[in-house]
Amino acid sequence: FNFRKICLYICIKNMVLYVDRDISSSCVKKDVLKDKMDDLYEEVLFAILHNIGCNNNEVMMQQQREDQLNHLCQVFHMSPEKHKVLLSNAIVEMAPEKRLKVEIVEAKDLKSKDSTRLPNAYIALFLKSAPEDKHYTNMKQGTCNPEWEEHFYLSLYDDVLSDTLMLEVWDFEHKNNKTGTLQRVKSFRKLVKDFTSTSMNAKTDDMLIGTATIPLRSITSTGMTMLYSLDKPNKIKKQGVIKLRIAFSVQKKERKDDCDFIEKQQELLKMLLLYEQGTLKISEQWCNNWSIQSEAILNQYRTHGGLSHILNTLCEWCVYSHTEVPLALEVFNKLLKVLAKPIQQQALNNKEEIMFWNGAVNVLFKCFDVIHRQVQDSKMLKELQESLHIISTISSFVIPEGFVLFPQNTYTYLYDSDKHKDTDKDIHNVLTLTIQSACTLWFNQIQQNVCTKNDISEGLSKDEANLKLMICIIQKVTSFLQESVQNVNPIFVKVVQLSYTSIMYEEYEKMVYDYVKPKVDDFCMSLKDLKPEEDCSALITLFELYLEIQKLYNLGKSIQEESYNAADCIYKSSKSLKDYHEWFVSGIKHWLDLTAVKAKRIVIKAIDMDDFKTVTDDVQYSTSATDALAMFVQIKSFWEGLAWPDPEQNYTFITKIIRDIYECYKVYAESILQRLELYEDFTKWCVAINTIQYMSESLEALAKSIGDDCVMKMKRSREEIEGCKATIQAIIDNNICIVNGEVIKIIHNLALKLVPLIRKAFADDDNSYYKKSNRTTFRRASFSGLRHSFMTFTNNNPVVCIKINDYRTVINKLESILDVLHKALSTYYFIRIKSAVLKEISKLVSELIQSGLAKGRPTSFYASTLETLDALCDAFDYDIKDEEVAKSGKDQEEDDKVQLEQVRDVLKLHALETGDLIHKYHLERLEQQELSRDTPYGVLTVRCRLLATYLRIEIIHAKNLVPIDKNDACNPFIKVTLLPIDKFNGVDKCTTRSKTRTVFPLFDEKFIVKLSEKQLQINDAIICFSVKHKDYLGNQNLAQTFMRLSEVSKDSCNVELTHLALMRPLLNGDAFKALEHRQDDKRAKDFLKKIYSVKDDNRNKFTQLKRTLSLRHSMLKKGH
Repeated sequence: FNFRKICLYICIKNMVLYVDRDISSSCVKKDVLKDKMDDLYEEVLFAILHNIGCNNNEVMMQQQREDQLNHLCQVFHMSPEKHKVLLSNAIVEMAPEKRLKVEIVEAKDLKSKDSTRLPNAYIALFLKSAPEDKHYTNMKQGTCNPEWEEHFYLSLYDDVLSDTLMLEVWDFEHKNNKTGTLQRVKSFRKLVKDFTSTSMNAKTDDMLIGTATIPLRSITSTGMTMLYSLDKPNKIKKQGVIKLRIAFSVQKKERKDDCDFIEKQQELLKMLLLYEQGTLKISEQWCNNWSIQSEAILNQYRTHGGLSHILNTLCEWCVYSHTEVPLALEVFNKLLKVLAKPIQQQALNNKEEIMFWNGAVNVLFKCFDVIHRQVQDSKMLKELQESLHIISTISSFVIPEGFVLFPQNTYTYLYDSDKHKDTDKDIHNVLTLTIQSACTLWFNQIQQNVCTKNDISEGLSKDEANLKLMICIIQKVTSFLQESVQNVNPIFVKVVQLSYTSIMYEEYEKMVYDYVKPKVDDFCMSLKDLKPEEDCSALITLFELYLEIQKLYNLGKSIQEESYNAADCIYKSSKSLKDYHEWFVSGIKHWLDLTAVKAKRIVIKAIDMDDFKTVTDDVQYSTSATDALAMFVQIKSFWEGLAWPDPEQNYTFITKIIRDIYECYKVYAESILQRLELYEDFTKWCVAINTIQYMSESLEALAKSIGDDCVMKMKRSREEIEGCKATIQAIIDNNICIVNGEVIKIIHNLALKLVPLIRKAFADDDNSYYKKSNRTTFRRASFSGLRHSFMTFTNNNPVVCIKINDYRTVINKLESILDVLHKALSTYYFIRIKSAVLKEISKLVSELIQSGLAKGRPTSFYASTLETLDALCDAFDYDIKDEEVAKSGKDQEEDDKVQLEQVRDVLKLHALETGDLIHKYHLERLEQQELSRDTPYGVLTVRCRLLATYLRIEIIHAKNLVPIDKNDACNPFIKVTLLPIDKFNGVDKCTTRSKTRTVFPLFDEKFIVKLSEKQLQINDAIICFSVKHKDYLGNQNLAQTFMRLSEVSKDSCNVELTHLALMRPLLNGDAFKALEHRQDDKRAKDFLKKIYSVKDDNRNKFTQLKRTLSLRHSMLKKGH
């Protein structure tokens, strides 16, 4: 216990000793500081009393001097007694010698006196009252814009107000013997005697560029920086301009260095600045606007100490950077403009350089603090611009080695995070980190402000409220970025060449990723339990969030594309919004499924409310089409609004959307078909069909539009893009085919309603046929010329089947129905119904033909049926414009028309007389001959011409005929016949002489046949050349060839040879089959017998023909 007491006593005693020592040390410091302030006060009084820095014209009045003294006393808080003592000390000191301080800064646009080179300029300056005391600058060689930055002190004499400063700018001529002396400062003193001291027109080799005169009475007490034009006698144009800094000064006191005075100058600045702070309003910044007394005191004291303009600026920089007075940043910018050049040229010594950089630490902190704040008005924007100019200027300086420009205790945010630990702390990187730090601060503030608002989540579920909060946060971030792009970023790019918004976006992107993605993932996982009948408002809010993120990402993408520093970020975050759409994939899939179910329900409801009446008189569709199509367009617009960025996923979703749309369309068509079963009115059926057609065309265009937009965004080769287009088109076509199946059912049912009426136009049973008597061509709109009767023949006994009035009733009723369909139905489906009816007519007529052939009906039966068929087809013949046909797809009707035409052609054949049918057979052989290129039966060469009514036939030769005998030869001759034989009765037949044992006969025979005018007008007249083999047992047919009479040349000369391919008779063809059905016709039987005999003869010669063809083939290969 005693030991503890002793220890405690010793500790207390030591603490007392330490406290006493600290108190005595602080007292000493106060005394020293007090002495320094007294010395400073006394020197300032000395400068005021002796009007240092003022010319005689500006000698202060007694009252002005008293104002300055009172102002100084208030600034230093000096007591009157102490003031009197120090004032008396200043009065007794000797007045200083006054001088004129001249700083020659630079010259601009000097005129060269030698056209072969630029001027080598130097300046001579002196007072008019003392021309012998000249001072010279260095020579600046070869430039019109020389820079000197040189100081001169000129002694002033009694009559200062009447004196003038004289400046002469000379162009040094290298021919002068004194060239070597011009490269050194003030080396021209050695050449003073070579110039005339009293005149500007000195006799020298150098050429005068121009002169300037400055009256001393124009120089203010604060000094001035001015541009003066250079003039020259007898020259009107200016010879250039020169920039000077001029002020009155005094002779410096002898000092070891200027450090003591610089410290006093800084102390004076601090005192005056603190005093000026008291005059500022609240939140007002000081802009270097001194009061009159303070400015006069500063100028006089600076002149008293002889500080240069640069050192004085450096003092202001040091004081302003360490003061707590709110200063405008433009003050520092003005100071930097003065200090920039000497710092870059390393004109400052080590102490002065350290002074600048110590101040730069605080100034930069103020600038970065401005960047930390959000720009809300023009004043803050101007402050930001000033701070960036300061940062840009300081970044161009070389930082002294080992100097810490960003200490850790000041810039804590640069050292807080591990990701900044190894980052170089240069100004550029610190600026970037400052922007990132500001973004983090602002994002947290936005989050706090949004979360405190209760009106956003009021009345919403928890998930939807979270989505709304995220939307609000992203909207504010996007808005702030947009404002920055317009206002702030241009300043950053212009001043520091840095994309402010690019750095901001990258930082916001990371924070949005961290804040939004987990919440979106959780919400999308919860959508699995959502059912179509439940409230889907949260799902809609999800896509609102998607759109806001998309807007933010697109803004960031445009920012990055325009960024000046795309690679300038200190680190690249892996948390990018580039794949933001991946967060919503599961939500999109579920939304598409829900949309498909809801769309089908809407379609069914629209059809239930549809009464199948046209919306207006101008359109042909009902209200259900408008409702359903509007829903599909909304789906398309919604998807286009999403603008899904991944083309491959977009393609997958688009194909699903197209399939879902057509699934709804299929449900739509099925529902319409069910509703139509309740109606018998043709008009409602027509409106329903037109509605389906309108939906089909609209949905096809809609689906193609969606698909094309999707495919064009895919980054694939042209072949792959075309393949994707084909896939989408295949999906569309397949679904259209599926839906068209339902439409065809409707059309088929509607067409079947017309078939019973059409059947009444033909016989009621298979044993009847129609016969027409004196009947004119039937027209749909007129029946006045119709003269016909329909009769049936049973066992050759005529019985009336349908009377003329009954037939008219059928046609009139059919016509009225067709008129209703044509007016109420769209052209496309009107044609489709026509096609369906024509198909039924084709089936009916085919049945009649087969029945007639089986019963051996005469040609009149088929003629009557053909006329009835033409009458019915004429009833369906509606005029349709070409453009309308192209749009309506009438090509689909062509197949049915082709089938009907085939049936009509069969009827025409069976309605022909036997002679005409035989000629039809010959025409078919001619057509086959014209189509064939090679023939195994040889070629006949002839020359035919028609002169008036005379037909001249010249048979030249034949080649490659089919051999008959064992010697591979034959005895050919030609027989010429004009067909049809019935119409060329009395015409001489022409037969050539036979040639013996040859397959290459040369005939060279001519025949002239006399024809009548009527015979020349016969259509499809044919010249038949029959090649026959002459034999003792009987002539044999080798081959035949044909030539159209209409193709015979009518030229009297220069008729070319015609090479005709030889052919054997055909045992097929429509005409041949029709002839085979005429078993009771003798002429037909004889003609067929003749053809069959040729066939049997050919069959015997088949082996020989095969051997001959083989021999010919081998000869051709050998080149014979």
